[in-house]
Amino acid sequence: MNAGADIKASFNFDTKGQKLYYYRGEDLMEMTNTFRIDTVFADGRKFVWKGDKFCEYIPNDNGGIWINWKFRDSFVGKSGAMGLTTQGKVEVMYVPGLNSRYSYENIGKFSDLTDVWVTKNENTYFFMKDGADYHFRNIGELYKAFPDKSSDIKAFMKKNKLKGTNASEALKIIDFIYSL
Repeated sequence: MNAGADIKASFNFDTKGQKLYYYRGEDLMEMTNTFRIDTVFADGRKFVWKGDKFCEYIPNDNGGIWINWKFRDSFVGKSGAMGLTTQGKVEVMYVPGLNSRYSYENIGKFSDLTDVWVTKNENTYFFMKDGADYHFRNIGELYKAFPDKSSDIKAFMKKNKLKGTNASEALKIIDFIYSL
């Protein structure tokens, strides 16, 4: 804590809602007054505030990298025939007796089970280079931050088959940028 207190607790960070939770006994509680938290150590990892974002801090020779872990659910369509995803209307026919899940007792208890959702990465990566702060959520933002080096970054990504869509790839790209 900012006041110097050291508190041990089971804790969780909701990457979709960007909220901190902890257990008090058997009750799951949402943390309030999170601005009073200085650092959270969890499983050998360090989490700190970077502005108003709760980030994992990864030290390196160049000053460190902060990752604001954030994911969101994205609707991609409906589950169609033979497991394919479609944008069209899908009707599900429940046949009582054919499958115990759809027995007469369970009619009306199921919502539409045809929606297909995927979890998308919306992490924000923060780092410093040559005394300037940089952050990006996608590769396009990184190209805009380094317009004179974008062709080098593209060549590095192509050579190493990186898309920058996950944290490990983003860290490799940031390490490459430090070498420029």
